[in-house]
Amino acid sequence: MKEYLESTEFIESDHPEISACAKELTRHIEEEQERVKALFYFVRDRISFRPLFFNYLPKEEFKASAILKRGYGFCIMKAILLISLLRSINIPARLILAEIRHYQLPETVKLGLKSDVILHGFAEGFLQGNWVKLNPTFDIKDCEIMDYIPTEFDGEKDALFHPTDRKGRKLIDYINVLGHFTDLPYEFMLEHIRKRYGILDRRFFDNVNKGESFYKGWS
Repeated sequence: MKEYLESTEFIESDHPEISACAKELTRHIEEEQERVKALFYFVRDRISFRPLFFNYLPKEEFKASAILKRGYGFCIMKAILLISLLRSINIPARLILAEIRHYQLPETVKLGLKSDVILHGFAEGFLQGNWVKLNPTFDIKDCEIMDYIPTEFDGEKDALFHPTDRKGRKLIDYINVLGHFTDLPYEFMLEHIRKRYGILDRRFFDNVNKGESFYKGWS
């Protein structure tokens, strides 16, 4: 488990601000499962979801300390921060990259990507002898606005997207796991995007990156 506890280029578990945040959030909690829950809900709700298009973002924007300071990010960024916080309190954690089909992806985004299959990232923590999937992507505010069912974590079972929204409409299917990683595989991620989507229109994605939230950025 040593490799899943180390601080890395992006998963900055030994960064002073990351360490201080993790300690503050868990300082009165003794049980490991409850400590993980505290970190999960902090990242889910206190770090707002914003669908930034990462193929045009500087590499430094993916560092955990930058994500914490910024206070928002998309799925992979939020996973990086959660993994950093978990490792900071000595809980092994790793990144999973996968492909998902988003049935409610806004039409403008589907047109830009020419697909409703998107790259997705989430965390996995080693708890009570098992790897548990932790997906803190959509914050509670956006879930209320978009009629999504919030992803909840009970301290034991996998916390993943619901396949449908509150109205029973199809929302997310997990299609393919691309791999488990000790750190963000930055070049692998960019190469996957190039192979999957080809050349993307930078003007469109720059406009999306300026959005203030999920529902504004994707409307």
